[in-house]
Amino acid sequence: MNHDEIKSVVQEKFLSSERVTAFLCDAKVLHPDWVKKDRLLAIVEFGDEKAVFCLFTSCYPPKSFTDLSIEIVLPIDKSFKCEIDNKPSDPEAILYLNLQSRSNKYKFEIQMTPRVDNFVDDLFRGIEAVNKVPTQPDFVWLKKYTGKIDNDILTHTMAHPGGVPHTQSSAPVAIRESLIKHKMSDKEYEYTFTKKFSIFCGTWNVNDKSPVIPLKDWLSVDREPPDIYAVGFQELDLSKETFLFDQTLREDEWYSAVIKYVDKRAKYVKVEKVRLVGMMLIVLIKEKHLSHVRNVVCDTVGTGIMGKMGNKGGVSIRFDLHSTSLCFVNSHLAAHVEEFERRNQDFRDICNRTRFVQLNQLPKSIKDHDQVYWLGDLNYRITELDPTTVKKLCNENSFAPVLEWDQLKQQHKLNNVFSGYTEGEINFKPTYKYDPGTDNWDSSEKNRAPAWCDRIFWKGDNISQLGYRSHPSLNISDHKPVSAIFNSSIKIIDEEKYRKVYEEVIKQLDKDGE
Repeated sequence: MNHDEIKSVVQEKFLSSERVTAFLCDAKVLHPDWVKKDRLLAIVEFGDEKAVFCLFTSCYPPKSFTDLSIEIVLPIDKSFKCEIDNKPSDPEAILYLNLQSRSNKYKFEIQMTPRVDNFVDDLFRGIEAVNKVPTQPDFVWLKKYTGKIDNDILTHTMAHPGGVPHTQSSAPVAIRESLIKHKMSDKEYEYTFTKKFSIFCGTWNVNDKSPVIPLKDWLSVDREPPDIYAVGFQELDLSKETFLFDQTLREDEWYSAVIKYVDKRAKYVKVEKVRLVGMMLIVLIKEKHLSHVRNVVCDTVGTGIMGKMGNKGGVSIRFDLHSTSLCFVNSHLAAHVEEFERRNQDFRDICNRTRFVQLNQLPKSIKDHDQVYWLGDLNYRITELDPTTVKKLCNENSFAPVLEWDQLKQQHKLNNVFSGYTEGEINFKPTYKYDPGTDNWDSSEKNRAPAWCDRIFWKGDNISQLGYRSHPSLNISDHKPVSAIFNSSIKIIDEEKYRKVYEEVIKQLDKDGE
């Protein structure tokens, strides 16, 4: 976004009668209790009156005025002072702007650019104009931004958006902003609508293999190209070097293969990619939706050796799409038939230890999302049935009698794992274990019973699973890849309706404050 586009977003934060005459997008507040992070400074004019606003943005550049929060309001009245420290001639140098209005005084660090001159000139024009009038302006229009609000749900000790306590002078502004957000949340149904997005989730334990075969029959099999791809791998590289140093050429190999074989009827771009040892998760989105993606964060949790190492565990990616928060998790849980309780614990550890850290926000966990999609080699096995019986029933496509002894179904039913999540009906053969390069069940001495190790679960409202399938033609591994396609409702803000509701909330707060 260029300067004018950002300015138009800032302008949307104010009423049409309140005009943004100048702004800077890289000001830092110098105060021991404030996070030293870029903020926006704007000069706003209403009639003959002007004020300086300091705004915090939840993402940069701000895509909508809903990303902006007003932190400081300084009316340019007869008490207003502006002092500049060390105005430099070097365009790369730093300028310090000291602004004071009434009892409030702030110092801003600003990168010197040509626009700083315009901003400072506009400041001094405002100071000059206010000193020419005989009476002090009343600034009634600022009341909706600075007025004291009495409400049981808010106190003056609330946290600052930058993660630190407010100074007393800035608290009323932040309290009002938070109250506005609270009331807007209550009225959300009045200015939002939903749109269906298709989401492809795929998982494959590739058993230390390179992508030497096409992936089209896994990644491009649906009637329409999905809006989002979430593709997870396990056991990308089983070498000691990868385990010890977490470096592998396989990451780029498999990422390139995914990019090559996603549906060619649409253009996709990367949202994020994350890897821990042999686990990798890739999230792609149609290019036309990328501008509505924000707050992308990833995390990794190792649950392997000593409960910490990355040979087992989970990797996750979260982001906001329009006004819906999405989280994708790819996990590889503990192996061996008898270790189902350890797998349950791995699941709990991934849930408890995954933290998505964002500047100026409280950390989020997996559960703190509107929609969660969990995929991976979950490693649950079949118990109480001998391998010969399992193979015979599965070869006859008689899956129900076998699934009764599926550890994951049993543990899920008891709410010991994936409580609150849903899994679709399984109508495909077990995905493990095969002789690599064939469709033949494991013929090794261990003679393992086939099992549905590779699974996909989801949690959230208004999500429909359209398909849940394996892809047996991809046979280089001892696992078969699995995929699911979802039709999911994404919440979208109608900006015009939002503006109308926002103004109604402001008017009601003004009325309540009288």
